[in-house]
Amino acid sequence: WTFGVSYTPDINNSGTISKNHTLTNVVQPKIGKDLVAYKDIFEVAANYTFDAYGIKNELAATTQIGSSKRVNDGDPRENLRAYELGFVSKYDKYSVAASYGDWGDSGTSKVKMAGSKYDAYYYTLGAAYNDTKFGASVTYLNSKRAGGSRVFASKSGVDTEVINESCYNKLQAVSVATDYKIAEGLKSYIEYTNFNYDRHDTTVDNKAGVYIFGVK
Repeated sequence: WTFGVSYTPDINNSGTISKNHTLTNVVQPKIGKDLVAYKDIFEVAANYTFDAYGIKNELAATTQIGSSKRVNDGDPRENLRAYELGFVSKYDKYSVAASYGDWGDSGTSKVKMAGSKYDAYYYTLGAAYNDTKFGASVTYLNSKRAGGSRVFASKSGVDTEVINESCYNKLQAVSVATDYKIAEGLKSYIEYTNFNYDRHDTTVDNKAGVYIFGVK
């Protein structure tokens, strides 16, 4: 068993200590920046490993709770309540893995509209093969989210608003990767990822394929 506990006073606390005095409890909307932020975040994690019938197994769980900072648009946001679960099983050169994460309605508006959805979650599935020279893997990701916030440019500058959505925004991705040990200290690899993002209020989806080739 492995256990861990952490505390983060403010998620915007990064960089040098001298920047701490600029942190506030109010989030200002900025184009290209995350709008919702949290403070007083507690995180608890546990990991358990065991062998059964020659199979090595590992289980992991993490949960986070925190307080949502105020946004200067006057709409209160839900506090942070999230968790993640995952496992991997290995037998000889083969392994399979899966994970699930759920944010609930974290960061969404506290004022709910009938018929709208306010949550986010994802899951992954994967399998891999590895020996001394060759490795290959395939991973699938499925993610859904609804009811966030929107930052936009207006005549008065930069504004924000909460989002009320009747359907989920969906992301699916499949990644296939291989690597080969050419010689000691020299490895080649190739990876292809195909993704499809479906935004519920648009007629055109964002989808593409990404290739990576390399030598390490």
